[in-house]
Amino acid sequence: MQVIYHSCGGSFTPALAAGIHCGMLPREKYPGKKELLSCSLFHRGTPKNHGVIHYAGSDGKGNEIYFMGSRKAFQILENTLRGVLEIVREDPRKLYFVDTFPLTNLEMRAGMFLYSRKVVTQMAFRLLLKGSQKAFSDFTELIEKVEKDLLLKQLN
Repeated sequence: MQVIYHSCGGSFTPALAAGIHCGMLPREKYPGKKELLSCSLFHRGTPKNHGVIHYAGSDGKGNEIYFMGSRKAFQILENTLRGVLEIVREDPRKLYFVDTFPLTNLEMRAGMFLYSRKVVTQMAFRLLLKGSQKAFSDFTELIEKVEKDLLLKQLN
């Protein structure tokens, strides 16, 4: 399966989810600023490349993990990707999309807004970190749910 984490707000939350899923970031505790900055995923997703699917890695079960920012065009992107797979005679059910936007909180949204407009980027990043720390358990729960869903899909 190919898992694609996405968010209409930007690439930060999908990169966070992908990093956790691939094991680049710890699950048991919120990664610190140094760990986040050293994770290469956070430097790939920018507002300029929304719609670009970034490869994050694979999990221990052979699933390929990707992430992308989709602005508000996700449904169009999903339909297009599934259609392309049908054209090249691949099973479109191999794609598993996961929306991370519902996990974003006020701090994360404010941080993403400021960061995308290159306004007070230090403060923006601090807001992103603070908001991510608050929502971290929600992210790990989401990853666990995704892993269970993938296992069920592979058994069928």
